[in-house]
Amino acid sequence: MDLKKIVSGVREDLKANVTEHYRVGSMRFFKETIRPYGVYIPKVRRISDKYYKSYKDELTIDDCFKLTEKFFEDGWFEEPIVGMQMLSKFKKEFDVKVFRRFEKWLNKYISNWAHCDLLCTALVYPIVIDNPSLMKVLHKWTKSSNRWVVRAAAVTLVVPAKKGLFKKDCLIIAKKLKTSDDDLVLKGTGWMLRELAKNYRKEVYNFLMKEKKNMGRVMLRYAIEHFSDPMKKKVMA
Repeated sequence: MDLKKIVSGVREDLKANVTEHYRVGSMRFFKETIRPYGVYIPKVRRISDKYYKSYKDELTIDDCFKLTEKFFEDGWFEEPIVGMQMLSKFKKEFDVKVFRRFEKWLNKYISNWAHCDLLCTALVYPIVIDNPSLMKVLHKWTKSSNRWVVRAAAVTLVVPAKKGLFKKDCLIIAKKLKTSDDDLVLKGTGWMLRELAKNYRKEVYNFLMKEKKNMGRVMLRYAIEHFSDPMKKKVMA
């Protein structure tokens, strides 16, 4: 498979869809330094779908790994999104070995919340659902010195939490992260709790009431987004 052809094609398509004011706005929106073309994300996804459909009979999961790692290494913001979206088509081939490769990405490539969240909510979580023993790894991530690894400990559980899975682990991880001084960790953890509350409203409410004294306020605000107004007032009091 000639991946150079895909790389050059993706780049031509991205350059053809640049919106300058969006590029400038993106750089202002992220606190981290990013290097965007300035292409709206729905269009980035369509470009990814275009190349997957064009080459799906030839592409392998290893091709998509190489492609995505190439995109990460070259440093453009939108390109790894194209690669990760293509890689998500190979979920049936994901296993613990693939999980370990994604874990390396967290430490080597991830440098902003958007890439972290896409990696976790599109690629990492299905492996954890299929291999619950990996939950112990997520608990270890909460102690990492890398903020993206720590955020990933919570964000990987966003989709499972929405499905009503891993309730106990979600609450344990939330307790571990509640005193973080990193807003992006607190927001990611609050997001996880918000999704868990869709199936376990009472349990999440009780957890927040018990733990709120030493919990970051931004985490509380994210967690209670869909609570009733009276419940919100009690949690935030």
